[in-house]
Amino acid sequence: MNYYKTIFGAFNDGGVRYIIVGGVAMNFIGRERFTNDIDVLLALNEENLKRMSIVMKKLGYEQRLPLALEELGDEKTVLKLMKEKHLMAYTFVHPVYHEFNVDVIAGDSLHFSEYEKRCTYLSLWNIKIPVIAIDDLIAMKKKAGRKKDIDDVDHLLQFKGL
Repeated sequence: MNYYKTIFGAFNDGGVRYIIVGGVAMNFIGRERFTNDIDVLLALNEENLKRMSIVMKKLGYEQRLPLALEELGDEKTVLKLMKEKHLMAYTFVHPVYHEFNVDVIAGDSLHFSEYEKRCTYLSLWNIKIPVIAIDDLIAMKKKAGRKKDIDDVDHLLQFKGL
């Protein structure tokens, strides 16, 4: 079973506004590499957060944090959590499919509408999947600064012919 198909299909069927980023985006762009989660950006409005919560519950996911996803709808709360609790991502864990945990990248989701304007759409399994624009992915990877992210940046620059 292709669990990516299940997840992205559920997001779309549930009307969730999301963008794929991180390692899965790298795989979609053509750099095969292991990733142990699915990183997404979410529109942080009340309706979208409710939709995401419903979809994740239907798929059997549980929240990792003692915090309702809907609390990310307040920008001041997100910034406070990032500063005081070092919140990077809001994680949904699956009791069976651990390699398909879903991380909502908090800080970058605050700018969802900007990323959404530039994202590209990939059609897989008859599902239209929004994927972060390459230049935005490069910027996110540079900001993260881990070795695997720097390696990804090198690959993305080569992909762009730079």
